[in-house]
Amino acid sequence: MRKIGTFCDLDLELLYASVRLATQSWKLWVREDALPEGYDIEGGIEMVADLSSLETKLGDWLGVLEGPTEEDLGEMEEILQEEEGPSPENVLQFPIASEE
Repeated sequence: MRKIGTFCDLDLELLYASVRLATQSWKLWVREDALPEGYDIEGGIEMVADLSSLETKLGDWLGVLEGPTEEDLGEMEEILQEEEGPSPENVLQFPIASEE
C-alpha cells in the first residue's frame, strides 16, 4: 500500500470524501443562507473557496482532477452580489452633469 507521509491511499480517499462532503454542505448553506453561527455570507463563501482548494490538492494526490467549477464560482459570486447590493454613485461611473 502506497504511503504519502504517514497517509496511505485509503486515508487520502477518506479525507478527500470528507472534504468533498464538507464543501457541498457549505455550498448548500451559503445558497440557503443557513450558515452556522458566527458566519456571514462572505465567511461562508471564503470557507467554500478554502475547502475547494483543499479538495483539489487532495484530488491531485489521488489523481482526481476535480475542483470548483466555473458554475460554482459564478453562483457564489452571484450570492455575494445579492448580499452587497449595488453601490450608489459608483466612483468608476461618474455621474453625468445634468444639462440646464
